[in-house]
Amino acid sequence: MDELQEFYSFFPYRLKNEVESYYFTTHRDNLDKCVDAELFCSAYSHLHLLYMMFVYLQLFRIARNRSSDFEIFSFGIRASNGKGIQINTPFDFSTLNESSVFNAFRIIGISYDDVSLLKKPIKNRNESLHANGIIHVSDSESFKLHLLTYLQNMSRIIKGEQSFIYELYSDTINEQNPDINYIVSENDIDLYFHEFSIYELKLLVKNKRDKFSLFLSEILK
Repeated sequence: MDELQEFYSFFPYRLKNEVESYYFTTHRDNLDKCVDAELFCSAYSHLHLLYMMFVYLQLFRIARNRSSDFEIFSFGIRASNGKGIQINTPFDFSTLNESSVFNAFRIIGISYDDVSLLKKPIKNRNESLHANGIIHVSDSESFKLHLLTYLQNMSRIIKGEQSFIYELYSDTINEQNPDINYIVSENDIDLYFHEFSIYELKLLVKNKRDKFSLFLSEILK
């Protein structure tokens, strides 16, 4: 299913944290197996968990790079939950209410309307996995509809983060500052650009003439 490969392209180029990498590869492999076996209800569960992992990875990057703004968001969480939050890993976001966590995207200017759309799969998941006698994801067509919704939301997040991501990418390039004779290799991409996804990198390298962007343009064709 081509759409699944696009779905995976939204995840970091390389997950270097062992827990994150194991979580991602386990659910990715199980998702692929369930789709191949036409176990679409089970596939949907893995799909949703990976979507939430994507959301948490994006929010973790925002929390690290917009720490003062994220602290303001944390005050709101503290006020509503009666306790503070410590975000040391992407998965720490899972301790928060699953819907309210999307409000953190407001930090980088994603609109209220878009945030509402990003939350909608939570309601769909709750209905689908509630024991109400209805099999909500019973065939490839219904599974694909959910998959397309997740893809639309993921691209919506990246679009909303565009200025933020471009800034991170430019900072990463400027920090390296290679001399004129330096030859970029895949080791450089693995070291410096691994947190960006293939989907993001394809957008970021457009119309750029620096060594790293030119190299990425070639390997991402």
